Amino acid sequence: MTKFVGCYSEFQPLKEVVVGQAYPPSYVDHFEDDELKAMLQKILSETEEDLQKLIKFLKQNDVVVKRPKVLFDLKFNEGPEGKKKPRVNLHQFSFSFPNQPLMPRDTAGVYGSNILEFFTKNCGRYFDNWSTYDIFHEYYTKGANWVSMPPPVFNDEDNNYEDYNNSKILFHAANILKCGKDLFYSQTQPNYSNGKGTLDGVEWFKRVLGDEFRVHAVAAGGHLDGKMAILKPGVVACWNPKVIPEVMKNWEVIQVPNTFGNLPESLRNARKKRFYKDFVERWLKEWIGYCDETVFDVNMFSINEELVITNGYNEEIYKQFKKNKIEGWPFHFRHQHFWDGAIHCLTLDTIREGGQEDYFS
Repeated sequence: MTKFVGCYSEFQPLKEVVVGQAYPPSYVDHFEDDELKAMLQKILSETEEDLQKLIKFLKQNDVVVKRPKVLFDLKFNEGPEGKKKPRVNLHQFSFSFPNQPLMPRDTAGVYGSNILEFFTKNCGRYFDNWSTYDIFHEYYTKGANWVSMPPPVFNDEDNNYEDYNNSKILFHAANILKCGKDLFYSQTQPNYSNGKGTLDGVEWFKRVLGDEFRVHAVAAGGHLDGKMAILKPGVVACWNPKVIPEVMKNWEVIQVPNTFGNLPESLRNARKKRFYKDFVERWLKEWIGYCDETVFDVNMFSINEELVITNGYNEEIYKQFKKNKIEGWPFHFRHQHFWDGAIHCLTLDTIREGGQEDYFS
């Protein structure tokens, strides 16, 4: 069997990609609160409209696009006193509405010929990788090494990652960035309070990949694609230079403005609504994240070394692109703040041309 070659970097020519999928707007038709229903239908509809524009651009650049399947619905169960509530009860643990496969980047990654599936502490994402099962199975039949993290056993306690450090193997694929022979990852709790994963999760992906890669811890917590973007050999984008790994200190740095708290007026207004506090923040909290501390402009996605998809247009960033012979294509994702995710989150590059290069020797 021919060995499957997926991707070794963030920037080699893209050939195949998974683009996320949200719930169809019709899935909320049965919601009784008309204001809530109207908002969610608008968000879900416009999310798919924006993704279709992205897909069109990718196909124009000869990229094969694959979509995950939406496997669950948004049904309510009868609660105490006949009150309806969204709840999936697996007896060992339960959660509200299952997450949609909108951001495949969080729970799966392709590292050379290896497809790794991850688990997070978000119980609503426990079955995320079911949505890409058929896609990964196709790659498996072509020689991919397809490995899943051991499924964790949860209860209904809402713990921090640090609480699981001695009992669970958990990590986010979005913590990792690829650069040929080298992988860079953000750290977990207790090293960083916003770390996403456990120490055993770090050990697991290192052990599975073995000595095929050199692995570097980055001085940051949280998703690494929200801190920096490796755009091409010798060029990295970031909003906080302190996170740049030591081996990249002599690289050209594209400085991204820090936009913490720069929220659109529409979201600020929605947060003031009764239904937002009573329903969205209560039942959809595993969907929406915490966008107040997200810098979306750094969450870039490369077609190749000369073409990068950005989240909208930033004149200062595009000036720096030009200096480094990079062309940008602005992707306008209207509800990135609601979903707390942007172009790199919405995609999972599965095949890029080229082999495993060593960019630091």
